[in-house]
Amino acid sequence: MRKFAKKITAAALSLGLVFAVSTTCLAEAWQNYYGADQGWNEGASGTLENANTFAGFTAKLEKVGYGGIWGAQVFLTEDTKLVNIKKGETYTINFTAKSSNVNKYIYVKIATDEVISYATWVKIPAGSKGKKVSRTFKAKVDAKTVYFGLGGEFGDRTGVDEDAEIRYAIFKKDIKAAAENELPNDADGDPDAMTDISITNFSIIPQTKISSAKSPKKNTVKVKVKKSATGIKKSVAGYQFKIGSKKVYKTKPSVTLKNKKFKSGKKVSVRVRAYAKGKKFFGPWSKAKKVKVK
Repeated sequence: MRKFAKKITAAALSLGLVFAVSTTCLAEAWQNYYGADQGWNEGASGTLENANTFAGFTAKLEKVGYGGIWGAQVFLTEDTKLVNIKKGETYTINFTAKSSNVNKYIYVKIATDEVISYATWVKIPAGSKGKKVSRTFKAKVDAKTVYFGLGGEFGDRTGVDEDAEIRYAIFKKDIKAAAENELPNDADGDPDAMTDISITNFSIIPQTKISSAKSPKKNTVKVKVKKSATGIKKSVAGYQFKIGSKKVYKTKPSVTLKNKKFKSGKKVSVRVRAYAKGKKFFGPWSKAKKVKVK
């Protein structure tokens, strides 16, 4: 069994992908692999629902298992053509996470093959109204896949999973505790725990870049931004422009704002960030530009 478990690596997860594609409707955006349902008793068992758009899913786990985080995984593959992360670019990953019955750690990984572009741990309180997550990162490599690791992770996978040391180092950085001390509390310490893990409002939004910022006439500033094709496709619903102290929301990538506070000869600071549907989640702010008012 340990030999099988080592094949469920943190980066490629190739074995899991083969099973998951065969058991999940290809029309759905998200796909899944639950180890126990594929004959790996250490893994989780359950079903996947509400997975037909990139915005989220519900993993109904009948048991979380004890085979580590990858015993239950839900993911967007390259085949969906939804994920497009570029090395060196800055992004914010956003989502709301819930766990119905137990306190649960989950691991989110954006990767290409064996190389992680970004990864992070999140602790979800049991029965919560939802933990809002927004984390900004600079991509280490290009990436086309996103994984959510949801299985029972009790901090004892070093030497079994190929990525255990990496993800435990990330755990210590994110959670401020050693994995061997804190992860035994995952799923309240119960590998047979049943819980529904739901992810909603999922997006990865790129940092906005200002293509032009000028003052065409008195008391007026005009700003345009360059649309980005990276991040999660269709994550961006519009833009928040911050011109001086004034904030303006627009669905189009440009705005012209007239304000008596924009005094002739004075400089006004301009920044922009993209937002997801609902205006609750945002991407990183652009670099600021100064505009001299006419």
